[in-house]
This record gives sequence, C-alpha cells and structure tokens, in this order.
Amino acid sequence: MFEYVSETDQSVDQYIPNSNRDIVVDQFPSKSSSSSDSGFFEERLYSEGEFSSIEIKSADGSKTEFWRPNVPEPILPRKDMIFENLQKGIDFYTKYARRAGFDTRLGSEKIVNSKKCYKYVICSRSGKAEESSSNSLKVKQKRKYPSQMMDCRAKIGFKVIDDTGRWFVNSFEPVHNHELYTKSTVHMSRSMRQLDHYDKTLIWQLNKANVGAVQAHGIVTGFKGGVDKQGAKKVNYKNFARDLNCYMKDTDASLMFNLLENRADSIPGFSFYHLLEGSELRGVFWADSIAKRNYKEFSDVISFDATYRTNKYNLVFVPFMGIDNHQRCVTFGAALMARETEEYYIWLLESFLNAFGKQPNVVVTDQDAAVGNAVQKVFTQSKHRLCMWHIGKKLTVYLTTNLVMFICKFDAAMDKQRSIQSASDFTSVSKLPPISTRLEFENQASRFYTHKMFGIFQKEVHDCVWSCSVVNCTSVYDHDSFLVLEQVMGEFGENKSVFFNVKSNNFRSHNRSQFQYQVTFHQSEDMFRCKCMVFEHLGFLCRHILSVMKAKFISEIPSKYFIRRWQKGVIRSQELEKTYSFGGDIGGCQGMIEDAYRVVADSVNMIAHDPDSMTLFLQWQKEIRNKIEANPPNKDSRTKDELIASMIGISKVDKITIRNPKIVKFKGCGTGGKRLQGRREISMNSSKKDGRTCTYCNKKIAPGEKHDRRNCPVRKEDERKNLYVISVSPAIEGGQPKVNDPLELTATYLDNNKGLNSKFSLSWCQRALPIAKDVYLHELPPCYPISQHESHLSKALTFFKSMVKGPAVELYLKKLET
Repeated sequence: MFEYVSETDQSVDQYIPNSNRDIVVDQFPSKSSSSSDSGFFEERLYSEGEFSSIEIKSADGSKTEFWRPNVPEPILPRKDMIFENLQKGIDFYTKYARRAGFDTRLGSEKIVNSKKCYKYVICSRSGKAEESSSNSLKVKQKRKYPSQMMDCRAKIGFKVIDDTGRWFVNSFEPVHNHELYTKSTVHMSRSMRQLDHYDKTLIWQLNKANVGAVQAHGIVTGFKGGVDKQGAKKVNYKNFARDLNCYMKDTDASLMFNLLENRADSIPGFSFYHLLEGSELRGVFWADSIAKRNYKEFSDVISFDATYRTNKYNLVFVPFMGIDNHQRCVTFGAALMARETEEYYIWLLESFLNAFGKQPNVVVTDQDAAVGNAVQKVFTQSKHRLCMWHIGKKLTVYLTTNLVMFICKFDAAMDKQRSIQSASDFTSVSKLPPISTRLEFENQASRFYTHKMFGIFQKEVHDCVWSCSVVNCTSVYDHDSFLVLEQVMGEFGENKSVFFNVKSNNFRSHNRSQFQYQVTFHQSEDMFRCKCMVFEHLGFLCRHILSVMKAKFISEIPSKYFIRRWQKGVIRSQELEKTYSFGGDIGGCQGMIEDAYRVVADSVNMIAHDPDSMTLFLQWQKEIRNKIEANPPNKDSRTKDELIASMIGISKVDKITIRNPKIVKFKGCGTGGKRLQGRREISMNSSKKDGRTCTYCNKKIAPGEKHDRRNCPVRKEDERKNLYVISVSPAIEGGQPKVNDPLELTATYLDNNKGLNSKFSLSWCQRALPIAKDVYLHELPPCYPISQHESHLSKALTFFKSMVKGPAVELYLKKLET
C-alpha cells in the first residue's frame, strides 16, 4: 500500500542519508529550475513484503520521476566503506541490489600501470537502447527483443587502496529512474533466474533418471511452492541440460573411455574391456563387483540380446541378463558394439569370460547365426538354446544423446534394479509368508525359499492336497514305485501344473482330465524322482512327489532338494550395497551437502505438526543464514565446464585420443538409422496423413469407418449382379486365356505366374505368413536345440510354399526364415 511520507512543499533532501546527499541532489531538478509548481515533489513509500522503495512524483502527481530503495541500514552501501578485496565489495552491492529490487552488471574499470584501480558496478538498466537502422539492405536483421535500457544512473564505484589489496566505496548513486521489483515481481528478475547449486544438481540427477529439463522444472516449481517462488524459467533448465550434452561434443568417446578406465583403476572388482580400430572406438564391455556377485549365484542360465538405438551413434547395446532368487531379472554386465558380426561377438564373449572367470551352464539367445557361432566357439562347456521369448524383460535404458550420458543412465537403471533386489531380500528375510496347510514340509519351505519362490511352491503343496492322490504302490528291488493320479477340472481339461510332460498318460472322465505320473522313491538315499521332471527343470519338488511324501508321512523335505539359488538371503545385503560413487564431488563437499539436506528434512519431519516448533526452527535457520551472509565465503570461481566435470566425475580432455564411433546401420534397421519417435509425435504425424481409400470404389474412408475392399458395399452389389471381375494385368504371353469363370481365371494366372498382379500376390502372402508361423510354433517348447528349430522351420516353409504363388513368394520366404 502507499503511505504519505512528506507533503508536496517538502524537499527530497531530508530523506537522503547525509553521506550521499551531495550525490543524489544532482539527480533532481531544483525549485528554481522549473517554470511552474512541478518543481515540487510528492514522495510516497511503497512497501510490499521485504521490498520497499520511495516513489518520487511530480507535484501534480502526473509523472513519476525517480525511485529510491528503502532498505535496512546494515545492507545500505555508504561512501568510504572498506572491503578486503574487490569481489567482497561486488557481492555486498549485489546483495543490496537483490534486496532493493533491481539487477546489476559489471561496468567500466580503469587500469593504471597494468593494475586495476577503479571498478564500477551499475544497474542492469543503465545505457540507452540501440536505434534500429532504416537501411535494411546493409544492416543484418536481428531478432526484435524489447529493450530494458532506461539510461539509469544508479551505480557504485570502488577504488583500490594502494599496496594493501583492499578496496573502498568511492562513489554511490542510489536513485533509479525506473520502477523497482516488488515481492510479486522479484522472481522475474535476472538474478533470481540464475540457476543455483540445487537447481543444477537436480537437473543432472533427474536427467540420469530419464526426466527431462521441462519436467524437472515442474517438479522443482512444485516443491518450492509455485511459480512465484521459482525464479528460473523452463528455458534456463533447458539451457543447462543443453550445456551438459555440449560438454561432451567431439570428446564423447574419450570421456566415456576415461570414465570407465578410472573406475577399473580405482574400484575393486570393476572390469572394463574395449575394442579399437585405429583410434576409433568400436566396442566396450564393463561389469562391477555386484554384478560378479550375482553371477556367482545365478549363472546357471544367462541370456543376452542386442538392443538398438540407445545412443546417437547407433552402437548396439548388449546386456547380459539372468534370473535371481526372486524370479526377477538381474544384470551381469553390458556392452556397446559397432557391429553384430561373429568377430565382434567372439570378442564380447571372450571379454565376458575374462571378467567372470567361468562359463554359464546354459546360454539362451535368439536365432542370430553370428551369435550362435560365437557361443559355440567361446562357451564350449555351455549348452546353447534358442528362445523366441527371452529370459525376461530387458533392462530399460532409453534413448540418449551421447555415450557418457548413456553410462550414467545405465548406472541409474542398475541402482533401481539392485534396490528392488535388496528390498525383496529384506522382505523375505524379515517376514514369514502365510501357511495354507498343516503339512510340516510347507512350513519348512517357508523358512528356506524367498517369498516369490515359496508362492510357486505353495501352489504345488495346494495341488498335492486337493488334486493328487496315490492310487498304486509297487516295491521293486531297491526302490518303491508310486502311481499318482492328478485330476484337473477345467473347461478343456487342460493341465495346470508348472511343467507338463506331454508323454504322461491322459484320459478324461465326467468333465475331468486325469493325468497319471510315476514317482520312484529310494528310501536308503532319500531320493525322489518323478516323470514330470519339475525338479530337474525348475529346482523344487513337484506336487506328485509331495503327494507321495504325504502318503508315507514324511514330514520334512531332504536338504538336497533345497537348491541354493532359490534360498532367501543367498546374497547378504552388505554385498549389494554400492560402496563407491560414480559421480563427482562438487567442491569436495558433496557428501556434506547431502547430509545437510537430510538433517533439515529430518528436522522438519519431526516438528511438521507443531506450529510453535516450526516457527522456532525457521527462526534458527534465518539466524544461520544471516551469519553466513554477514561473513560469506569466497564466491565459487569455477567455470561452467569445471562444474559439469565435477558432476559427472571426469574432466574434459584437452587432446582427443579416442575418436567417436561413426554412425552405423544395424541388422533389421528398417528406419535407416533414424531416431525413435515418441507416441505423441507418431500420433501427430499419423493424423496429418490422408485417410484411407477403398481400392474398389475409390471412396475416402472416414476414421473409424469399417469399409475396405473386402466388405465394400459397391463390390457386394456388383457380385450380386455378376459384374465383379478380379483385377489382373492384361499383358499375358500368348494372349488372354480362354476362361470365363473369375476363379478359374485367377488359378490360371497363378499357375502360369505370368501377368499376375504383384499387389494381389503380396496380399496373399501377407495373409498366409501368420499361419506359417503358427505351424513353426506348434508344439515348440520355450527352449529348444538348433536341430528342432531347423525341423520346424522346414515344415513351415513347405506349408507356406503350398499355399501361395506369385512374385512375392520369394520375398516372404526370406521373412519367414528370419
């Protein structure tokens, strides 16, 4: 609100400090210099929150002449104030400017005998706006930005004290000729839009978690309490994210190489291998000690597969995956390669073997011939299996712009994966799952298995009680043989067991499917064996063996049937903790910064419900801030590149020793190496395309309308009137065939393979291809040897050839083979 400070016949002199009065009086016209009463001034104090200024108007109130900040005496600059160095004086004036409501910038300086003697800090609105030239042919056109220059004279001058290194205030102009910022507008000032340490660190951390700059700005704005509390704009966040990417530039490969090499040198158990062609990076493989610990326990089955378009160079990302004791994916290592040839895969698998020291029991891959040949040559003791459905969900690492950022995002994905693994271990160790029966071996299993595995085993216990029964027992020389009958009620009588052996006897009766399984028991060795082979495949006892144990009143499962890989706590929680940091240490105090955030957050959480405690806590925090402001440390003098280097943990290289890889095309690259598009962009591009057109009646089809050549109403009417003729090419060697029936005409064209409409053949092959794939997949187990793959593929190819003809057959035969 406005308050009167003086009457219109009073002078402004009485509101100016004595030490500065001679400076400010010159800014105002005197009474004698005016030809009317306009020489008298009216002064009003405008106050909003902490921001206060004196607005000086003409006597008639028609025009505002000047604004003078109204700030507390301790932060008001005065002549002859002395500072230890120039930077402390500039910081003092900057603090005053922020409280007063204006921005500053460095002004001119005077150098005498190669020594700086005078320095001015001026208002950011000083100077005059540039006048645009009328001759547009000679002057380069510039963007039209509104100018903030107001020729303001507010400034402060510093002068050095001889031979002491100290500076004193030589001159001070406090009055502005423009309106100052207020509480409601100060967040728009340039100084408030500068990114602080918190903003920059948050942008970097969220970027590693695949959160963009715009989303990061929204998160910070929400935490700070709204837009008026957040000075930095979206463009400031986007610019810093751009600076992070530009920091790598042509040194991307060198930075990533140095980053991984530093980890290999300084982190125990970290392995790093690289492949170069000349000085160009062609492949890297890395794995840390936690990955090796997981591999030691869960290396019975591993899978690896190529993932495309995860970086700007189209290097193929190859993660090595397995299954942990919670039936979740776990990553053993990762690689980036420029090619998918046999030679590159051999190098990759040899690097993997050198890092981990032993071969896996089973390797599951896709049908890539280069991968299969490399596995046979390197993993000579492993069984190789093909699988169309991979071992589990791939590690999620999204599209990035450079290699260093890719490594950082991979680290974030690994932290998330291992955090889930640790949480699952803690839950399994600290809690016991509910028991559904009184059988002792169920209680025994609950103490051994993880919660996920016990849930699967508990289903076997449930079915052994309600679905299975022992119907026959035969004693042989050294063992007993039991016949277990399993009954399954279902709409189709399908077997719901975890693993079903197709060779088991099966018969139906009264809407029930009954399956017979033979279980053998060697009492002297406590050994069970069932024809369903669940234990041999999955590592826990099946419902049929449990039924025999229940029938023979065996209360405990022999210890040899508890496989270590499914045990809870098989890896201690301490072994999954990351005892190192992949990031840098900003200014050497990053750990203390994180601790300070936690201390403040914990304190607020403890007293958030108590207004009195919160008031006292806030008062303490303000007192601490005031003490810091009274004696501030030296300003951070690091450059932007030095700050970014401390964040990512690697310094910028002066000389490029390893060149960035060339952008390559990979196998199955249908987009020619183009970037991935998001769902929104794909939707927008699709909406711009013309609508479909019926190829029979040429009618434009509206979105959602069920109309195509097959169900075209015009075609149906023509068929009813016997007017429909198949569209084929008329040019046939030997003239038109003498066939009148349309179906016979089509068959003639197909048999001769002359003049056949390629579009018709293409459409026919497209419809037949899924059926041929079903032939290939029929009775194909999840994992199978190469010989079985070749046998099923031969059947599918024969079936496909018998169904289709025409010029498109060869093309689709190749698609079916791949």
